[in-house]
Amino acid sequence: AGFAVDITDRKQLEALEREKQEKALAQSKQALEDASQQRNYFEDTSNILEEIINHIPANIYWMDKNCIYQGCNDRVARLFNLKSRDEVKDKTYKQFSELTGWDQGQCESFQRDDLWVMAHDKPMIDIEEPPLPDPDGKLIYYLNSRVPLHDKAGNVVGVAGLGINITDRKHAEALAREKEATEKANEFLRTAAGSLAHELKNPLAGISITLLALESLAQQQYWRDQETLPPEKKSLGLGMKNHIEIIQQRLAYTNDFISIQLANMGSDNIDTSGFKACSISTCVQSALTSYSYDNSDYKKSVHWQGGKNFNFHGDEHLTKHVLWNLLSNALHFIKEERKGEITIWLQSDADNNYLHFKDTAKGMSTEMASKIFSPFFSKRRGGTGLGLSLCQMVMASYEGDITCRAEEGKYAQFTLRFPRKK
Repeated sequence: AGFAVDITDRKQLEALEREKQEKALAQSKQALEDASQQRNYFEDTSNILEEIINHIPANIYWMDKNCIYQGCNDRVARLFNLKSRDEVKDKTYKQFSELTGWDQGQCESFQRDDLWVMAHDKPMIDIEEPPLPDPDGKLIYYLNSRVPLHDKAGNVVGVAGLGINITDRKHAEALAREKEATEKANEFLRTAAGSLAHELKNPLAGISITLLALESLAQQQYWRDQETLPPEKKSLGLGMKNHIEIIQQRLAYTNDFISIQLANMGSDNIDTSGFKACSISTCVQSALTSYSYDNSDYKKSVHWQGGKNFNFHGDEHLTKHVLWNLLSNALHFIKEERKGEITIWLQSDADNNYLHFKDTAKGMSTEMASKIFSPFFSKRRGGTGLGLSLCQMVMASYEGDITCRAEEGKYAQFTLRFPRKK
């Protein structure tokens, strides 16, 4: 005998249960995959944010409520002279003051600002800090901003800071101020020099007229001496005439130079319209002959070695003024040091001609040699700092330049470069 039980409903229930289990398994698997992807996403996002912070061109740090560092970017680590930004964690301002050699008072000021931001729950934006030394000892200027950090409940739990390096800007501002001051000083100098030059013109004209009268008297005296004095006696009139001629030469040069200065008074550049071909040897010999030496011993200390002569496009009076300025400075230090010689010589190469002027009185440092052509800079007691500045302007008008090479206590050598015309 047999019997059969209908299990269709059970089979359907089992099928539904298997389907439900498979669906749940698939959902679990998908959830695990999603969780894994989400974890990777957050890890990637964290890395990206870290890279962004690390490459921002500023110093970035964050600390807890006790002003203990919790993190920073590489720039802060380098500023603190650390090998890795990980080393910053759990350090205090006092420890960084000891590590860097920063002023303790400056570090305390930083900490006060951080504490104020957290206590008042307000940011401090764009505060210019006193300069700090970097690991190489160079002073760095920063524009710092600080903001409070909050937890999810809105409570202040720390502070984050951002410092932007403004050293280049500070230097540019200083240069701009220096340039403005120099321009004002130059403008005042032009006005004063122009007024002085005009005032000098009148008495110089009077001296010139007086010299003409003296020249006439000297000529008359000379003829009387010819008639009355024996041949072996020197003529007083002739001596007067020689001295008057020297004064007239100096007066003519002074008048010419004042005229040149007046013509250039309104400009930082020299008027080149009157330039012509000049012989450098003639300029040097004329400058050495007409210079007013204190005594013959100083004149003997100047040695003109010559060299191959060359012509340049310029002005003889201006060139003599440049040489007189170099002579005046060198002889001043020879007199002050009671030693030294002056040597002048010429040299040429394929592109340029050169005049070298060397004295062995006092010399100067390399740093000093780099500054002496700046307006109003002088190493002479009572000097105005304008002579070498004008020399530089003259050489620039010749499309050349003047440079100085020196050694402290040994020598100073000026080189005037005159470009060869192609």
